Amino acid sequence: MRLRHSLFLLLLVLAAAAAPDASAQVGLRETFGDGDNGIVGGIGRGTELQRKIVDLQAYPLARCNDNTPAIFYFRPASRAADADKWLIHLQGGGSCVSGLNCAERWFSVNTNFGARNMTGEGFPAGANDDGIFNDAKGQNPFAHYNQVYVHYCSSDVWGGTAADVVLTGFDFGALARGEQACTQEYTISFLGRRIFDAVIGTLRRDGVPPLVFNIDGGPPRLMPDLDAAGEVVLSGGSAGGGGVINSLDHLQGTLPRAQVVGITDSAFRPPKDGMDLSQTRLCVNQGACTPDAQNRWDFAEGPFAVWGALGGTDASCLNYHAADPHQCADSRHVLTDHVLTPYFVRMDLLDKGAVEDYQNDNIFMAGTPDPYPSTPEHEPLTKREFAEVSRAGILALASPRRAAHETAGFTPGAFAPACGEHDELRDDDGVYKTAVRWRGGKRLGMFAVFEAWRSGRNPAILAAESETDSVCPRD
Repeated sequence: MRLRHSLFLLLLVLAAAAAPDASAQVGLRETFGDGDNGIVGGIGRGTELQRKIVDLQAYPLARCNDNTPAIFYFRPASRAADADKWLIHLQGGGSCVSGLNCAERWFSVNTNFGARNMTGEGFPAGANDDGIFNDAKGQNPFAHYNQVYVHYCSSDVWGGTAADVVLTGFDFGALARGEQACTQEYTISFLGRRIFDAVIGTLRRDGVPPLVFNIDGGPPRLMPDLDAAGEVVLSGGSAGGGGVINSLDHLQGTLPRAQVVGITDSAFRPPKDGMDLSQTRLCVNQGACTPDAQNRWDFAEGPFAVWGALGGTDASCLNYHAADPHQCADSRHVLTDHVLTPYFVRMDLLDKGAVEDYQNDNIFMAGTPDPYPSTPEHEPLTKREFAEVSRAGILALASPRRAAHETAGFTPGAFAPACGEHDELRDDDGVYKTAVRWRGGKRLGMFAVFEAWRSGRNPAILAAESETDSVCPRD
């Protein structure tokens, strides 16, 4: 279903509105019926990882947008030496915040995402182990770890704590069927942090029995207790990468005896401090024309407020900024100034999703506003400009964190090719065939750089100087 209609412009007046009493409302699925799956956000079928439906009796708030139970996939360590090592990956998949765009997301209108990004139903009993889960790749340091893949169905960058929010949306399903369509109120839950906590609680056997893996036809295997972990890697791409930023210190606090490390992919975008925001939507429509003003709007009226992210973002940031908590609505600032757990950044310097977002929002380099913003040939921020400011931000991670608001005893690592790809951690080509040329033209992939960083060797940060420095398998 791909509807394109001028009616959408008229419906922009439908914004998110929370109500104190949701008793008269019904949920997303009950209101609109089955949505459209969209073309991204699925889970590859396989027998390598086994599905687990979160127990709502033990974790009643572990609910997707449509109130179905959250799900995740797991596989025990394949070697005794790795029984106390874990890889936990948060799936990505965009977000929504208003009654209109959450309804669009449900019906996959004006977006590649769809209903399967908002529900826990309709997914296979087993998933494949592509990308960082692949146990057949010798260079994968996580190949034999306990592995957990958490499905994303909360549309809130894993930070929401708001249940049964009342929104007003448009019934695109009726329109597609040729029926008379109208706006309707419905309830939707944004409970990404609650889902995260429920998954971690399940792995810790907190109020639930141990997990048993038996999908591959072999003898049943018991999943170890996460509380006994010695090493935990929390990874995620796109919205999942944002989830790593929101949850990394929180996870370390939950598992104080474990060595926790984060890998965030496709979530470290260029800072907007040196950019002209005068033609962005928030400036034109809300009068928020500086990064600080946009963070204030986000915190008080935008996604941060609607999702209830005050309860799902980095706690030390909120404590530090008690007088100006809106700064914690900026995930980049949270990562660079407040995350105290070691982390590694993967960010494509030409990330197609990020470039399109900046261009569609009419962001310019400072001093170069567009005199004719309606002309189709103009790109507010070119790919080259995006790559340059992205690379500068990646290289700045190597500087001692003396300027950070909170001092951490580590320097981040980073891998930044220039291939134009987005959210690559669950893709074999993105993980194993993408490389950046280093000294003497030597090709290094993400895991080579990650292992160098983790062991204190160089290059701990490797960013392509140009597209020709990158080895891109899809070229």
